[in-house]
Amino acid sequence: NKELWHRVKEFIRQPQELFIQNPIFTLGITIPVSLLLIAGGFTTTVAPSTVDGMYSGLWGTVYYFLGPIYIVLLPLTVFSYKHNTRRNEIKHNYTEALRKLSIANDSGQTLLESFVTVAETSTGRLAREFEAINAKIDYNYSLGQAITEFNNKYRIPEISRINKLIVDAQQTSEDISGVLVTAAQSSENQDQLRRERESRTRMQVAIIIMTFFILMGIIAAMQDQFITVIGEIAEQHDTDDMGGGGGMQDLDAINPVQTGVLFFHAVIAQALSAGLLCSYLRSNNLRQAGLFILPMVTISLLVWIWLM
Repeated sequence: NKELWHRVKEFIRQPQELFIQNPIFTLGITIPVSLLLIAGGFTTTVAPSTVDGMYSGLWGTVYYFLGPIYIVLLPLTVFSYKHNTRRNEIKHNYTEALRKLSIANDSGQTLLESFVTVAETSTGRLAREFEAINAKIDYNYSLGQAITEFNNKYRIPEISRINKLIVDAQQTSEDISGVLVTAAQSSENQDQLRRERESRTRMQVAIIIMTFFILMGIIAAMQDQFITVIGEIAEQHDTDDMGGGGGMQDLDAINPVQTGVLFFHAVIAQALSAGLLCSYLRSNNLRQAGLFILPMVTISLLVWIWLM
């Protein structure tokens, strides 16, 4: 009962914790807001509601596409970043904590006493979680239940497997220093594999980002040095035609503004696909796509505002 009221008061005091624990919940708010924004554009004169209006400038694209992208991805990215930061605090310190548990247990302390010792002699989020495990046992939790709640809070598979091994070993004996040493070695091996994977994917992500900026640069150069020049030539020939000169209907068919908007759409599509691919390569999920998509989209928008 006390724990329930404690959780309710914590939610009222810090409602953002719900989104940090589950960043995907932000979509329940941001997607309806985005749909209302789009509907408002069609029902009012704030944004163009026709195809010709969409291609008369950048505002239609900014309102109907970039606005929802920012609304949906910005909160998801911020809370996902905080969520991953907390998980990384646990993962990066867990190997050292297991070694401390092993030393404390080998000195004659029970596993629970070892958790208390490590919590008192350490700092950071993992130490606070060990203190929480001890506090839950004071409220008649078993050690297995307390560790299970710790697993469910962070949902880190490799740590959950190690914790299950520790709980199973503790049920047969309080002297499990050998098991803890093995678990620490396993955790260190997992850390090494994770660092190697991050090192390999870092270069792949860099190549994808460089490819996007090269493509954006080429398209921007085409718009600035080719399409705009053709538009100026066509305008000049239209002026000459009024004075009796010859016509150039082929040049008149090219509208620099419409072509620029089409090019901008191509760059935005490339930014979205590159961001999704970078996120999947880096973290094996798409929740961090905003870390890549938002900067690329913003830079593209600034470039096209300057061009047009």
